[in-house]
Amino acid sequence: MTRFLTLLVLFLSASNIHAQDPYFSQLYANRLFLNPALTGIETQPELHVHYRNQWPNLSGNFQTANVSYDQKIEKINSGIGAILMYDGQGSALKNYTLGLNYAYHFQIGEEIKISTGTQFLFGAKRMDWSQLNFGDNINPQQGFIYQTGDLARPNGINYFDLSFGLAAQWKKLFFGASIHHVNTPNVSLILGESRLPIRYSIHGGYNFNIKLGSGENAPILTISPHVFYQNQGGFDMLTYGLYASFKGAVLGAFVRQDTDIVAMLGYDFNALRLAYSYDYVTSQLTNPSGGSHEISLRYRIGADFKTRTQKTHQFPTF
Repeated sequence: MTRFLTLLVLFLSASNIHAQDPYFSQLYANRLFLNPALTGIETQPELHVHYRNQWPNLSGNFQTANVSYDQKIEKINSGIGAILMYDGQGSALKNYTLGLNYAYHFQIGEEIKISTGTQFLFGAKRMDWSQLNFGDNINPQQGFIYQTGDLARPNGINYFDLSFGLAAQWKKLFFGASIHHVNTPNVSLILGESRLPIRYSIHGGYNFNIKLGSGENAPILTISPHVFYQNQGGFDMLTYGLYASFKGAVLGAFVRQDTDIVAMLGYDFNALRLAYSYDYVTSQLTNPSGGSHEISLRYRIGADFKTRTQKTHQFPTF
């Protein structure tokens, strides 16, 4: 823990280092975070709970959790939603955000559906400086035994954030793009500025429906290859893979940056949907880190477990 926290102080002290956003492997299960244009695309109101534990075997690991709610407002072709998120980096650095989403849905012809979205986000970044160790704490023989002479700093900063998104569907094709942090808010906890860099992302794919048998009621296997790309602060990330869904069961397999392999398993009970995914890092970090675990839960308000709701959009739900 002490080694991690010492490195964290060095990280915070570097004026040319910028904060980065958390990442989720189950992209579409966390759609209000992914793209505000996906707000309210389901026919019924939904409540989502999401949790990610990254590198659990390491001291000072990353833990992120959020709760979101969204619903369609048919009369005005809109969707509204809210997302409350906690992002903890070790025991010292915490980030709390509340995002309010609005999306407008419209159609071009009979087959093209388009949605535009906006997110207004309020953030609070907090640091517990008592959890950190500094160079003057160290005794060469006995370790961290001295009190630091470093001056105390403010414990936190509040900020406002603005993001936009676009989503489109045509037949079995789905596509989305978003721009987060367009106002690049200052999130520095020390003197000077540390601007949260703009995050650009695109995502899309195609649904192949394979009928298994004859007749109108024959079961359908859906194979959905998809790709996701984002760039933030000069760092880019590419994820590609596919979903396979059949009678409510979903399997997913993805590759991220050619170094991470993600496996996902989920089941949709209609009223309730559960999913679990595991990130396996192919580098030497895998064994000591413990990989990354992610769990998502969705509750569809007003639905039951017997009657399966007809899906009205092409985007994956896991």
